Amino acid sequence: MSSSLSSYDQLVCQVEALREENSHLRRELEDNSHHLSKLENETSDMKEVLKQLQGKLEQEACTLASAGRTDVLDQLKELHMDLTNYYELKYQPHNLRAPPPESLARTTQGSEGGDRLPLPSSHMGRGRSPLRGAPHQLPPVSGEGTAMHLGPPHLLEGALAKACAVGEGRVTAQHLDDLCKERTMLLRETEKEERERRWYYTQLQGLSQRLAELPRIDNFSMQMDLIRQQLEFEAEQLHSVMEERFGTSDEMVQRTQIRAARLEQLEKELQEAQEAGGPLPEPALDAETGTGEGVPCQRARFEILARGELVQAVILPVTLKF
Repeated sequence: MSSSLSSYDQLVCQVEALREENSHLRRELEDNSHHLSKLENETSDMKEVLKQLQGKLEQEACTLASAGRTDVLDQLKELHMDLTNYYELKYQPHNLRAPPPESLARTTQGSEGGDRLPLPSSHMGRGRSPLRGAPHQLPPVSGEGTAMHLGPPHLLEGALAKACAVGEGRVTAQHLDDLCKERTMLLRETEKEERERRWYYTQLQGLSQRLAELPRIDNFSMQMDLIRQQLEFEAEQLHSVMEERFGTSDEMVQRTQIRAARLEQLEKELQEAQEAGGPLPEPALDAETGTGEGVPCQRARFEILARGELVQAVILPVTLKF
């Protein structure tokens, strides 16, 4: 009897110990989940910061290129190379890490008989930059051909590539064509959104007018009240669909201003390219009219919008009289 009681007590103690361990593991799991959510939020915030940094770098690189500051552009390239090497060493597997520039220089000297002086660090840094092609005499070593650049180097690559193309005066026909295509795309997107938005506003104005034209009677009318409720319901539904499609009025104004600023920048780049001697491509034909007159008309209206004179006028005020 005493042995059975002792075994029962042992089982109770084991169950209590297992419960405590289970509670501890559950708390630890909740802490880990909370920490993981915090890390995800921080990662999302860092991505937004990197996007903003990319935009600032693109603007700064274009400004430096237009001012002819090639020395600062070289410093940006070296900074890009340093970040690339840092992310290679930190995030790539050991068998995919590329050798340092000094080992590449020694490999080059050994392959050519060792009769050349070591390359300067700045020259090697520019050679390693993704903006310039690797020398043909350097074979891929230790998986260098398959190395991947993660993180911010990808964000810097576009800005430095544009700056290099403009800063070194290589304004090609392809670059001009890309600028014109982007400008035309922005104009047509804005025109399409404006047409759709005006259609919604026209429908809302029609509902508002029908509500205002309902006869005012002293006695209560069930039929008139149902008509009024139906019109109000349709107006609310249409307004919610329009807000879901385009966002709030502030968001529409902000989106239009961003497009206007980008268009102004494109016009400036095209003007600089034309002054540099590059002929501008022919304007693309409008998809609806079949002529090239649609884009200049849109551009003139959009340039007025860019100066802030008609930003609020685009958002047509519609007041429903319920």
